[in-house]
Amino acid sequence: MKKFLIIIAIVAVLLAVAAAVLVANLDKVVDSKKDYILEQAESALGRSVTIDEIGVTLSRGIGVKLSGVAIADDPGFSDEPFVEASDLTVRVKLWPLIRKQVEIKRLVLHDPVINVTRNENGTFNFDSMISSSPPGGGSPAATDAPPAAAATLVLAFADIKNGTIRFEDRTQNLRLDVRRIDFTARNVGLGQKASVEFKAAVASDEQNVEISGTVGPVPAEGYETPELLRPTPVDLGVSLGPLTAKQIKRFLPEDPGLNQFDASQISDVRAAFKIAGSLGALEVSDAELSARVYGAAETNAVVRLNTNPVDVLAAGEGALPDVAFEGSVELGPLPLVKLLEQARSSGSGGLPPELEVSGDGAVSIEFGGTPGAVSVNASVDLTGGTVRFGEQFVKPAGTPMGLTSSLTIGPESVGIEKSKLTVGAMVIGASGRIDLSGDVPRLDVSVRSQKVDVAAVAAMMPALAAYSPGGIVELSATVKGAPGPGSLPDVDGTFELENGTATVPQLPQPVTRASATVKFSENSASVERADFTVGRSALQLRAEATSFEPMAASYRILSSEVHRADFHTPPKPAARPEVLRDLRAEGRLWQDGDIVRHRGTVVSPAGSVANLDYRDLKATIGSTQERVEIESYSVKTLGGTVEGSGAFLPTAQPPSFELSTRVRRVNLAEYFTYKVESISRFIDGTIDIDIDLAGAGQEWQEVQPTLSGKGGAVVIKGSLLNLNIANDLFNGIEQLPLVDAAAINRVRQKNPKMFSASHTAFQDLRGDFRIENGRIHSRGLVLKSPDYSIFGEGWV
Repeated sequence: MKKFLIIIAIVAVLLAVAAAVLVANLDKVVDSKKDYILEQAESALGRSVTIDEIGVTLSRGIGVKLSGVAIADDPGFSDEPFVEASDLTVRVKLWPLIRKQVEIKRLVLHDPVINVTRNENGTFNFDSMISSSPPGGGSPAATDAPPAAAATLVLAFADIKNGTIRFEDRTQNLRLDVRRIDFTARNVGLGQKASVEFKAAVASDEQNVEISGTVGPVPAEGYETPELLRPTPVDLGVSLGPLTAKQIKRFLPEDPGLNQFDASQISDVRAAFKIAGSLGALEVSDAELSARVYGAAETNAVVRLNTNPVDVLAAGEGALPDVAFEGSVELGPLPLVKLLEQARSSGSGGLPPELEVSGDGAVSIEFGGTPGAVSVNASVDLTGGTVRFGEQFVKPAGTPMGLTSSLTIGPESVGIEKSKLTVGAMVIGASGRIDLSGDVPRLDVSVRSQKVDVAAVAAMMPALAAYSPGGIVELSATVKGAPGPGSLPDVDGTFELENGTATVPQLPQPVTRASATVKFSENSASVERADFTVGRSALQLRAEATSFEPMAASYRILSSEVHRADFHTPPKPAARPEVLRDLRAEGRLWQDGDIVRHRGTVVSPAGSVANLDYRDLKATIGSTQERVEIESYSVKTLGGTVEGSGAFLPTAQPPSFELSTRVRRVNLAEYFTYKVESISRFIDGTIDIDIDLAGAGQEWQEVQPTLSGKGGAVVIKGSLLNLNIANDLFNGIEQLPLVDAAAINRVRQKNPKMFSASHTAFQDLRGDFRIENGRIHSRGLVLKSPDYSIFGEGWV
């Protein structure tokens, strides 16, 4: 406002000079007075002033016409004129002139161009004129009038036609041309109610700015005093537009953030507002800014604003006015695809390439308060759009999705009174405070979800949908502290699951009756309760992660009975149920550099596996992502023990394994009774076996040709039941030609016990074997009895 008055006051000097000439003698305004007029103008302005011609005009009344008016700029800024105009016409009233009195009827300024410049130091090119101008402006008609009176004179009688203001701010690298300025003021004067009309073209070829209304009456006396000016009435209307964002952007300061913004997405920008009240209590009402964004056929962005009365004179004196305001923002429908493209083109981080959107969204904001405390109610609605994150998350159009927040924003804090995130059936609320007084924001926020149906959420997550999950989940947490590089705020929360269910493709039986309570912090968690059932197997899980980074966790799994068929479907039905009773598995995980390692133990006092009863099953297992190692295992069965070790490489192509097994004192008859009952009628004894095996593949057909290994077996104090090897052997020999039957008979008579027994007893039966190329090769097969020994070799 002050700068505008200064510019008007400069023009007023010219008008005052012209008026002085008319007062002296209208018919003597000729070129002979030119030097005198220029001298007075230059004295008043402190600048060089040139006028091409001065003459009398009778067009539309009697007046004086000054053609080719120019005022020089400050030499430190430019060699171009500060102000230049094609002509200035001063029209006077006829009848007062006949009585030798001059009364100005109208001042008309044609095609003025005013160049306003602010240099790198923040100094304007008219500052030197203000400091050098003598009080009263230096002209005969204005010697005793202060600049404000001269400005009033100009406003009272001046018409500006087709004016231009060229503004350059070198501190902001900003250039702005306001062209086609038409200005008219009526009834301007102290103690009078003035009317004003102003039109101009801003960033456009057509006039798109209009200001009209009334100001005053201004007090006739003491108007220099702010206290007396404060009651001055003001009633103005302002309108702007239409404009495009590209047009507006040309006249904004150069800024990296603004330069990245795609202004082509905004068009038909319009604004309108009213300014009413008094200079001491001025308010903005019915303010509305509208536009079409992202190619919309109709207006889809509207901002509305109203303020309470503001003391603008106090603001001009440097005091911060206590402004109260209220308003709203409505955006939508907004095409989500274009919003995402805009965000990515502007370099916004945190937007993964897997994120895809389609359809429309909307934003609604209501705000109010003062600059020190702003209340905001905001909502973002994406229900009408589709949101996809790869194959992990798909929100179809029509499924509710949105965010609502009630905030109180102050200079040092943001209060979250109520915030709610909705995604389908999932609703998560938050409240708390964000402290902005320090270098890093500090959080004190509580988050809590309503009870959520897992099935409804899983419907939007294809990876989970394959498991058909069900149940009810609930989440609550508090977040306190300042997040920063290498540090996290304090987090304390609880996750609860009730009546969970799932179908796991790798398991033949579904998971049911799952319930869990998990407490977590920023770098730790504990599973205080996790119970679930797989088929007929009920399990309990307890776990604790004392650190996520680096990983450090422990666990324990308990079950009274684990039915193997609930976790693995055998190739053929088992003759007897396979059950691990009183199972206890426990272990720990820890991070070793970039590798996460695991070591655990499995214990089962009794059970039945592979149609065999067992006791005291124990195993110690260690693993990484690339290798599972059975450090040791042991079990008692069939009167003896089985123990060994092994390794499995799950990530190898194909997966491979190594296994070492030692069998001691296992009862053969009992083994075959469980495994092949018909064989149990032909053999007795205890067996020791040592075997090392290796192979690769997932199915037996793949594993079989890759099997390799070696080992040995010993059967101690055994018998081949219902079989007399010596008698059968000699019976066969006796049938051979040329064999002396008498000699055979003599051998029988000398060893009646050996040939008459119904079975073959032996001290031991032993042999070594190797496995390769799909065959089991045996060498050194020996059967020793008290009476004879048998040796052999071969392959299967």
